[in-house]
Amino acid sequence: MDCKEFKELQKKYSNGSLSDTEAEKLQAHLAECRKCQNHFDQVTEEQSDLDDKKQNKIIRKAKYKSRLANAVFILLLLIVLQIGGSFLSSFYFNIGDENSRLYRTQKTAGLMIDLAFPNVSMPIALPPMSTTFSKAGWGHSSVEIKPYFMAQGHYALEKTIGKEKEIVGHLSLNQFFSGVLSEWEWADGSYRNLLYFIHPRQENQSLGSIYDSPDVWETLQIMPDGTVAEMAISFTDTYTIANVRELLGDYDLDITWYAVSTGLENESENNRDPEHQKPLTAFRGAWGIPSESRQMLRSLGDITLTETVITHSEITGSSLTTTTGFRIDSPLLERYFLESLTFLKDNEDLTKKVWRGSTDTLRISERHEYIIQNGINVYGVVITGPVKELLRLEDAPFITAPALGEIRLWNWFNRSFTGELY
Repeated sequence: MDCKEFKELQKKYSNGSLSDTEAEKLQAHLAECRKCQNHFDQVTEEQSDLDDKKQNKIIRKAKYKSRLANAVFILLLLIVLQIGGSFLSSFYFNIGDENSRLYRTQKTAGLMIDLAFPNVSMPIALPPMSTTFSKAGWGHSSVEIKPYFMAQGHYALEKTIGKEKEIVGHLSLNQFFSGVLSEWEWADGSYRNLLYFIHPRQENQSLGSIYDSPDVWETLQIMPDGTVAEMAISFTDTYTIANVRELLGDYDLDITWYAVSTGLENESENNRDPEHQKPLTAFRGAWGIPSESRQMLRSLGDITLTETVITHSEITGSSLTTTTGFRIDSPLLERYFLESLTFLKDNEDLTKKVWRGSTDTLRISERHEYIIQNGINVYGVVITGPVKELLRLEDAPFITAPALGEIRLWNWFNRSFTGELY
């Protein structure tokens, strides 16, 4: 090191920015150069004469620089942890394709709503997400993967009234590691449990007559022609899905949900006391199959919709009113119900975390075994259509205990286009 370089290092020494390596070079040169020793002593002595105020200013400045550096480091560290935490959370919840934690939770909720809520469904059926997935939205539903192994899903719930679907609430699923917390939010603050069923073999045989109220038919009588409604009807006996379609084939109505015997209708939460039995409702003993849902269309990937031409008996002018629609064949509906029960049985711990009612009433394995042994037997349906067409069922000998649900203005036609603006 020459003397010129020494003076540069001495300046850095004076302002406190000298590194350890540079300090060693400085000491080595001082040991060899007498001239630089004298100069160093002189500068050091002058430096020691700084007043306390200047020294304090230098100290404060050094502290602020240190604090700023620490703050920047912590901020950068938090950003890295946030990004890294989001990626790890996405990997944790989405790895495994259809066995991933997020997908199984979504599917469990969707199937449970399909099977335990008459005429209510979750209108999304998402494929398994990629490990880089963090946030997405679908209409009235959204899901977000958060750092530190948290996932929050907010899923819309809808029902069919006439030809239109409307949002009736939301189900929020908050996951932290393997834990799941479900929160239910309904459009009117609570679920309007208007639809109910009477099983033909419930122990209290007079139950059907108790709930077979004439008020339902009287209400339909005073409704104007331009209205549609949903209604739950119970049968006096059990039928196959194909039989039910034949029974209702002459009516201009849509079946939205089939109530299915699972062997525990007499032992539901409402019916443990034979002397005080109540109808079967959502989460209280009623299990069934939707006529169509997003979960169904995704689960039955090889589904082929059958085109059906329906000719109504009502004559308008000189011509018959005909409509062309699509419906899912009976064997596919039965397959969907059995496969859904199998999935819920295999994921029963997860189902209990999402389930709204008492977990003691689930007993999915027993229901699954009963269906395997006895097949699909329908004891009621949810139907929707024009109120005047619903009135035609009043004299049907196979119907008991009708339950009138929601009523809306006329929408009994298929729109060629529809959309929403936000």
